[in-house]
Parts: sequence; structure tokens; C-alpha cells
Amino acid sequence: MLVTWKNLHEQFGWNYGRLRKFREVFGVAVRQVLAVYTAARVGVDEHGLTLKNSQPPVVKTQVVVPKQLH
Repeated sequence: MLVTWKNLHEQFGWNYGRLRKFREVFGVAVRQVLAVYTAARVGVDEHGLTLKNSQPPVVKTQVVVPKQLH
């Protein structure tokens, strides 16, 4: 799924007058996220962000709580 720079700018960068400056700042944030969320499958190019199905950032865990004895 492609999310264009224009759409990202409207959603997150409305306070940036220039799309070019927003792309620069947003690109830094994306690189920081990808450094931590290494399983994220995200492409960044001149059109915007391409998002692909990725593993969740936090693995699901299940905790079994035993019944209380009365």
C-alpha cells in the first residue's frame, strides 16, 4: 500500500509550510522507527511510503491464570 508524501503531509505535517522540509524531518523519524522495529517492511521513495504486511512489533504472549481454590 502506497501512502503518498502529500497524504502524509496533510495528516502529520500540516504545520510544515514546505513538503520538502516535511519529507526531510519525517524521513529521519521513519529511519529511527525502522532501527527499532526491524521486522517492519516499509519502503521509502520519492512517491511516499510503501507499507507491506509485517510481523507485529510486540510478540503476543499468553498468560494462564489458575483458578483460585476456595
